[in-house]
Amino acid sequence: TSDTKFVQDAITQILDNEGGYNGDSSDRGNIIKRDGSVVGTMKGITPRTYANHVGKNVNDVTIEEMKAITEETAREIYKDEYWTKPKMDLLPEEIQENVFDMGVNSGSNAVKILQRLADMPENQIDGSIGPITLKALEESDISNNDYVDARIAYYKNIVNKNPSQRKFLNGWINRAEEYRK
Repeated sequence: TSDTKFVQDAITQILDNEGGYNGDSSDRGNIIKRDGSVVGTMKGITPRTYANHVGKNVNDVTIEEMKAITEETAREIYKDEYWTKPKMDLLPEEIQENVFDMGVNSGSNAVKILQRLADMPENQIDGSIGPITLKALEESDISNNDYVDARIAYYKNIVNKNPSQRKFLNGWINRAEEYRK
């Protein structure tokens, strides 16, 4: 279930990695309002995710509101939006924490990376955990470390396409390496 010690420990690790408020305008999780102000992430929660979770328009989310997100609220959002809704508990246990963390870091791309590792046809790579993905995983021999390597390749590809993201690369790689076993 979503309230197990396993899930709570995984969320604790994510919170430790994410830190506090980040208003860096080059962080793709942040939004820039019409007046040029940056509404950043808090504890890794993006303004969009927060807005979806509380049922409001992302353009109405304020810096103050983001800075006021408590650990309790962040845990609730991580559990609901990144563990329960994507069905992380259906994945092989060995890779659950790793894919969960990547989901927080890159949304549905976390599952798309996994689907590509399982050699699924491109037209089936949809970022959703369902019967086709689970069957492909069952038939593959993907290890947790294979997924770490794929995460790192994904991050390097982001930087190759958008060099402004280079300043985040070492942090992303270090974060992925935390899941190597």
